[in-house]
Order: sequence, then C-alpha cells, then structure tokens
Amino acid sequence: MIRFLFVLLAFLFTINAYAAPTWKDVITQKGKDGKLRVYIPFSVLSDLKGNIRGSEAVLSIDFPLPSRWLVLSAILHLEYSSSILLLPERSEMVVSLNGQKVYQTRKIGSLTDTGNIDININGFLFRDFNKLQITAIQHYCLDCCEDPNAPELWTDIDMKNSFLVLTVEELPFPERLDAIPDFLFDFKNIAGVKFSIITESESDEFLSMAGIVASYAGMKIKYRPVKVSFKKEISPDEDAVIIGTEKFIHEKLGIKLPFVVDGATVGVMKNPLNPVRGLVILTGKNFEDVKLAVLSFASYTKNLPTSQFARVKSVKLPDVKSYDSPGMIPLGKEVTLKDLGKPTTIFRYFYPPPLTLYFRIPSDILTEIKDKARLTLFVSYGAALREDSVINIFINDKFIASRRLGEFEGENDKRVEIEFPVYNLQKGSNTLKIYFAMVPDKKGKCETFNIQNMVATLFDKSSIFIPELPHWTKMAYINYFFDTTYPFSIYPDFSQTLVYLTDKVPDTIGAYLTLMAFVGERTMFPAYKVAVTTDVSVLKNSNKDLLIIGKLEELPVELKENSPLSLRNGILTIHYPLMKRIGNYLREIFLGKKERENEYESIVRLGSGFSNLFAGMAFESPYESGKTVVLFSSTSPGTLSKGMELLFHPEVIGKLYGDTVLFDVSSKKGWGIDIGNKYFVGTLPFYERFLFLLGYSWKYMLLASIIVIALLALSAKYILDRREKKLLGGENSGMEDGENKENS
Repeated sequence: MIRFLFVLLAFLFTINAYAAPTWKDVITQKGKDGKLRVYIPFSVLSDLKGNIRGSEAVLSIDFPLPSRWLVLSAILHLEYSSSILLLPERSEMVVSLNGQKVYQTRKIGSLTDTGNIDININGFLFRDFNKLQITAIQHYCLDCCEDPNAPELWTDIDMKNSFLVLTVEELPFPERLDAIPDFLFDFKNIAGVKFSIITESESDEFLSMAGIVASYAGMKIKYRPVKVSFKKEISPDEDAVIIGTEKFIHEKLGIKLPFVVDGATVGVMKNPLNPVRGLVILTGKNFEDVKLAVLSFASYTKNLPTSQFARVKSVKLPDVKSYDSPGMIPLGKEVTLKDLGKPTTIFRYFYPPPLTLYFRIPSDILTEIKDKARLTLFVSYGAALREDSVINIFINDKFIASRRLGEFEGENDKRVEIEFPVYNLQKGSNTLKIYFAMVPDKKGKCETFNIQNMVATLFDKSSIFIPELPHWTKMAYINYFFDTTYPFSIYPDFSQTLVYLTDKVPDTIGAYLTLMAFVGERTMFPAYKVAVTTDVSVLKNSNKDLLIIGKLEELPVELKENSPLSLRNGILTIHYPLMKRIGNYLREIFLGKKERENEYESIVRLGSGFSNLFAGMAFESPYESGKTVVLFSSTSPGTLSKGMELLFHPEVIGKLYGDTVLFDVSSKKGWGIDIGNKYFVGTLPFYERFLFLLGYSWKYMLLASIIVIALLALSAKYILDRREKKLLGGENSGMEDGENKENS
C-alpha cells in the first residue's frame, strides 16, 4: 500500500503541465519508457452514488476506453466505508472486470468503518466497453432470522477518492477512413479529445469550413471534452485536419500525399512526425473542390469507407426545419428509449439502480401550462412479488407517480401509462429516473424466501410523448446557450446565425473552433451553413442571431452600449441598471431577502483582481429586434480558448444562471448574474400573449389597470351624460306641456 501511494504521488507530481487537478479530471502523462499513464477517478466513470444495500447487492460501473489505447496493466484503488454491524465471518466484497473476478476480501464489517484496497489488474481484461462490478455479500449475524433488506446491511464506495490508473501503449493510426470515429473523433476517449485544424488561409470562407469540421467532430465525440486548436503546421503531439488545395498541402506544408488528388478528395494518413497521430486531408484542385470535400466529410453519418481516401462527385445536404436538432427530442411524437440510446434494461433484487434518462427539449418552450405529457412503459416482472412492489417515477428529482407491479403470477410485456403535467419539465435539459422497488412475498418472520424472482425488465420500446407546446420565452439567458445552444439551435445548420470574430489571432480562431465543437455536441448536427465574418459592415447589416468571439474593446459602439460588460485599459465594468440595484437592496432591507445580485460587488472585485477572466454574455441585438447576441471574451491574451474549454464541464457551467457569466480560468470557478434588459421571443396568439404579459410585469398590469379604469370612467360618464340628457329632456317636455295648457 505504501509503495503504491508513493508511486501514485510520484506520478501526480510529474504532471506540471496541468492546473491543480480536481477529482473530475482525467490526467494523462507520458513516462520515460514512452508509455502513457492515465489516472481516472470513479466520478468520471459513473455518476452513480456508490451505495450498495442489502444482503447481496452489486454496484455496476460501465465505462469505455478509446480504441487507440492498448492497456498493458492497471491498478484499481478502491476506498469504501461499511456498516460496523456487519459480521466479518459472513461478509465479503468481490470485484470483477468484464465477468472475470480480480479480487475478493473479507475486510468489510470489521470494527473500523472504512477501508481501502489496491488491486493489480491484467491489461488483457480491458475492452472498448467495460463493466466493473463490485459485489457486497453482507450479513449481521450467524444463526439468526436475518432480514436481507435490513438498513444496517450497507457499504458505500467513495466515488470521489476511488480511481483507476492505467498503463497504456498508444496504437499506430490505421490509414483507413473508417478509423476516424475510433481514433480521432472517439466518443469513448474519457480523457477528452484534442486536435488541430490547419487551413490554407484565414479567409472567412476557410474559417467557415473549419467551423463545419469542428461542429462535426463535436457531434461525433458527443459526451467528452473537446479542444480544437488553430495552427499553421502539423504537430507531433496532435491529430490534425488539413483543409486546403493539393498545391497548399505539397508546397506550404511539405506533405507528400499517399494518394492521387483528382477533384474533391477526403483522405487520411499517419502524421509524418508521429505515427500514432493521424491526419485527415480535405483537399482538391481548387477552392470549390475543397468545399465539396468538407461538406461531404461532415455528411458521413454512418459507416465510412474502409479505403484510405475517397473521391467526392457531389453531396446533398439535408433540409433543415426549425427545431430540427437531433440533440433534442421532437415534440408531438412518440420517442422510444431505443431512439434515445437506452437498451432494454434488467433490474434485480433489492435496491437496483434506476434507469436514468437524460433528454433535452427546446429552451424556449412555454411549460407553465396544464397540458399533459405521457410516459408509456412496457415491463415484465417475476411471479410471487409482494403486492406493494412498485415502479416509481422521478422527473428532475421530483416524485411524479407510482404504479403497482400488481399480479402475483407476474406479467409479461405489461403496458403501463403515466401522464404528468408538462410544468414538471424544465426548459432545456431534463432527467427521468425509473426505479423498480421489488419486495418478495414473505409470510413468516423467519421464513426463507426466494430472491431470484425479484427481477424485472424494462423494454426499449417504452416511450415518452411530449405534446406540441408554444415557443415563447423571456430572453436573454446565457444558460440557455450552455444547455442547448439556444437560440442558435433553432436552426442547427446555423443558417440563421452569423459568427463575428473581432480578430484572427490563433487564440480567437481556436476559441471559435472549440465553441463550434461544443455546438455540434449539443445539437448533434453539423453546422453546414455557418458563416464567419470579421467585416463590421456585414455585422451591422445582419438580421440574424449573432455569435461574437473576441475583444470587448474592439466591438462596434452599438454592441458596447448594449452589452452587460465592457473592458477598458484592463478594467472590467459591469453595466448594472441603477433601478434594479436599488430594488434589490430595498428587498434585502425590508424583506430580508439577500438577492443574487449581491454577487455584483464580488464580481467587480474579481474583475479588478484577476487577470485570467473569461466572460460570456447574452443580450438583444441592436441591429434586429428580437434577435440575440451571445458574446464571449476574455481579459487577457491566451485566455479565450482556455475559457471555451470550460463549456464542456457541467460541474462548472451547470449551475450558472443569468445573462452574464464570468469564469476564473485558473480555478475553474464561475459566477453568474442577471443584469440586462429583458425581451420576449417566440409566437403566441394575441390574447394569450396579452394575458401572459399582464401576469408577467407590474408595468403591464399597471398600464392595463389604468386603461380599464379609464374605460370604466368613460363608460360611467357616458351613462351619466345620457341619463342627465334624458332627465333634462323630460323636464323640458313637462314645461312645454304646462305652457301649452296655460295658453289654451
């Protein structure tokens, strides 16, 4: 144990190119022997809590490893705590990897309630997709009537401090197009993916093509952090995508292609400087060929050719409608678990972990209505379960419904329907958890019973249905962008988006490319029609949503005036509305409510005391009413691209709210405030919009009240005037009759 900790500490202290690691980091370091050491905390492998309950229970952790890694050996460090009431003579822990037992111990249940284990594992046991199982056999007595579900039968695995250290050899890059998903853009790479893009020029057209490739890479990599650099030559440490004509590749980069270029061509080859790295070549004889090669490459959705290169004659891009993003579930349609990537799942014994489903809906959906969504489950379960065995449904950690499993004889392929109000859903990301709480049919106190019947299957044809809902929301919120890249995800091909760069230095372009990878990961669609410009006149004449990256001080005057932040001479200024500050302070004084806006002072101090700040903000476009600007900037050179990498870390951006966020890149901490003017986007019928605005703002309510009072006053005046005229008319008529009588 001491020897192992010494080795681990030595390993960690050799890593001087990283910031202080958190327990959510995967750390890689190449040793003097040329082998790669990879440190992986359990908190990266799984989001499970690590609880093992009952007399026989299993914690199962599924995790992938990249195809380019050949695992030579591994050390599993396991930290746990267990109930001190467990009996060591009858309690044990068994660890297995991919069905092969690698360790067992009887240490659990001793007088100490914590323990740690170091396990050596042979590298040949690892696969592309792995299952690590920790089984706890737990008893609290020898000769007694034991309850297998007793609360003292527990062991907790410390998911934060348990980890896996791999010794890895990186395999040479196979020179085949179908190797791109497994080696370059590999979603199994839990360490994250880094690559560079090299273009023939820094023109707007070539940068647009680079953005298409970056978004495609993000779409393929899916769940992993991505860093895309912009470089002018290949590096031995990175994979690269090269976009340019054959002449550029030969003459400027000095690369001899192993295939003939005859028109638009997509090809791969080993990096000449390092055979374990790969190059993707998107080339042709002229600019049109190169663009066709890029669009064709980004259109590959299924199997790539097994050859080293492919020539492209034409490409047909898909027609994209609004809200057509594959990264969000469609409204008004039945969507199965299989469609959402969840296979048929089996649940066993006491406390089986839930099936957890993450899904996104558009961020502008109006959920504050009484419409119903529907969850349809198809389940089979064992016979002789007790009548209080149930399925529990949670949405966004709120209990929604429960259904009995029911029949004593068990059932096969039973249909269970659950309706729930859509106001239980959140804009953007949602979490659905399905728990099976099964109890065996046990009659007597000490009666032996069978736990093998405690089994249920949830079939992948189970589905969720969310009805068509109005698109109507208040803007602008930068957290909408972090979650679903709204409003740019309305048209995921970026046909209604303009990207503006304040300059073309490598840090700004690299930040733009990393951001496009983030967009592709969220929308799950390549940004085929992304348009990039550095021309201010194009920016000012745009009627699209704007994505701006660069220096605050170089923005046009109209954007500076509208943006919540400004930077002058290295000093950060926040444009916080005076009336809003006064209102918040009054609420704090009289109501005792400490508002979020008190962060204003801490952020001002942050801006003046930190040099590595990365800022993101959202506000209404000064050039087109109802359109949104999302702007990213930094306070120092080199910070912009590093800050953009933080977008891939949910633990950093997940809890930030408002229209303005600031990140300290060094500490990976973020602060969010809501300070800008608000506006509404979307479509609602006039009367619904009127009622919504009436309930939303005291200003609209006051205006409506004044109008109603004025109308009532005018109506009353009209009625009184008519009554007065009628009365006066009657009196005049009576006087005339009297005069006539006197005359007669």
